[in-house]
This record gives sequence, C-alpha cells and structure tokens, in this order.
Amino acid sequence: MTGLSKSKIYQLIASGDIEAAKVGRATVVFVASLRAFLQTQRTQPRSSVTPGL
Repeated sequence: MTGLSKSKIYQLIASGDIEAAKVGRATVVFVASLRAFLQTQRTQPRSSVTPGL
C-alpha cells in the first residue's frame, strides 16, 4: 500500500509522525494520519523540459 517496511511504519509511530492504536495484539494505523503524513512527503515531479533550450 505505501511501499514502506513494517519497521519503518513502527519508527514513524514511535516518532509521532503517524497515529496508531493497539487493538488487542494488533497495531492499527489510522488511515487519515497515514494519508496526511504521505501528503507531507510528496515531491513535485521534475519537468522534462529544460528551461532555456
């Protein structure tokens, strides 16, 4: 879904970058929190046209 490893997701939870909750033994990541984090990490696509040429 994200291309991120499980360990990276756990690091992001620990750092507070994404929100999660424990449900029994499962760790549940809030979709809105994950989307918000991924949105902040977006980069602008590079233009294929070089200016001045």
